[in-house]
Amino acid sequence: PPPPSPPPPSPPPAPPPRILVSIEEEAGVNGSATINGTATIIVTGRFYAVQFTGDVVEEGDRVAWVSLEYAAEHKGKECDEAFNTSAFSITNSFGNSVDGTWDGTIQDHGGLVEKREEPPGSENFVLLSDLVLINPGPDTPEALETPLADHAPAGTYQLCRLPFSPSSETEGRRKLQSDQQGIFYQDVVAVVHHVPPSPPPKPPPPSPPPPSA
Repeated sequence: PPPPSPPPPSPPPAPPPRILVSIEEEAGVNGSATINGTATIIVTGRFYAVQFTGDVVEEGDRVAWVSLEYAAEHKGKECDEAFNTSAFSITNSFGNSVDGTWDGTIQDHGGLVEKREEPPGSENFVLLSDLVLINPGPDTPEALETPLADHAPAGTYQLCRLPFSPSSETEGRRKLQSDQQGIFYQDVVAVVHHVPPSPPPKPPPPSPPPPSA
């Protein structure tokens, strides 16, 4: 009998879900610039490809997402340590290669923004980085309509960006990145939810009745 046919090849892995982050710099009437950003909701522990649009983020930049909790504890210095990879992991277990070998940490706070041609041969290029964020606390209900001040601080993240510096490429850049100060975009927000949603925090117990006279 003829030899058995070889098994069909495994299908390629599905591409990660993609979130679009648009950051525009617009000059105001007085000539100063304002940043318009976007907010999005993602799932805790899930791998995403972040596609940047607008005129701010460029190829070779580095990005890192920091929690509201961290930002509140480092006011005015929100991004000073965001590119220190010993504090904010930028690798993941999903095949990330541009940011190095996976360090065993679940979270991937961002890393290099690279330009990719999609689809190949189309001469259409997009700017992408990887993302895996964790929400260790409760979800923020109606997050996109809720003021940031009322968000659960451990589960909402804001963007830091380190502009590309031609003088500190590749390994030299990696060593220097913790010494360079990033730019903080408080209005560019990723809200991390659980699936299914986490229950809201329990209300405090009722106050005991006052002692009788």
